[in-house]
Amino acid sequence: MRHALPIILVLLFFLPAFGGENYGKVELAPREDGKYRARLEGEDAVRWSAGWTTERVEAGPPARYHSRDEAEGILSRDNKKQRRVTEGDFLLEDGRIKMLRSSFTVSGDDENVIRKLEKVYDHENGLVKTTNFFPSTGVTEVRDFELVPGMCDAKELVTYLRGFPFKPGGELEVTVLTEKQSTYSLYVTYEGIEEVTTPAGTFTCHKIRLLPDLGVLTFLGRMFCPYIYMWFTVEPPHSWVKYSGIEGDRPPMIVMELVEFHSSGEESTGDSDSRKEGSP
Repeated sequence: MRHALPIILVLLFFLPAFGGENYGKVELAPREDGKYRARLEGEDAVRWSAGWTTERVEAGPPARYHSRDEAEGILSRDNKKQRRVTEGDFLLEDGRIKMLRSSFTVSGDDENVIRKLEKVYDHENGLVKTTNFFPSTGVTEVRDFELVPGMCDAKELVTYLRGFPFKPGGELEVTVLTEKQSTYSLYVTYEGIEEVTTPAGTFTCHKIRLLPDLGVLTFLGRMFCPYIYMWFTVEPPHSWVKYSGIEGDRPPMIVMELVEFHSSGEESTGDSDSRKEGSP
């Protein structure tokens, strides 16, 4: 037992204390839109580019938002051009995102639809129903997932993390429902403040790290798992600026960076009216 004690102490020291009680409130303007792009790490050539819009469609409360993200370029594993469109509806309830539905459509370079995934979040019954349709074969895959607290749609993760506790010691656990009809947990930690330069400009940012939840082995993951970092502006409403890490669930390593950002209308927590380009 005396030999086991140091091991237990090491595990206790490194084990993450998962928490969400310090989760802040997400702030969104009535309309936000912008562009971003992706490149392979260490290269300058643009791999794909995208644009998004998040718009309030009902004032509420709670306010209801619709989001749309459209990406084009080298998005497939076989380096073929694709177009991917993600749309979603969610409520902003007391500063927290409550997903209602989302869709994910993949088209080839010939504009023919390769597959379409739809997710419906049934909060009353605590389930998420996913329907994955492949037009070329007529195959439809239907799956149900338990709707657990802290679950986030993959494409809304960036918006969800704007409520992260951006301070030393800040941490959060989030369950992500992916476009591959699977779920995984992420352990998110605060890394500090850095100056980040993107095509949109230079920003003072909070840096966070995302790490797959490996249970008691999570401390090993800190040393051996591929790094995943994200940067959000220090200035509220903590808009996203940059991502660095794996593409999807495995290499290659990519860098996604903000190209431009706009917001308009009354902010969710104030009375400002702004439209900014090159600065979130």
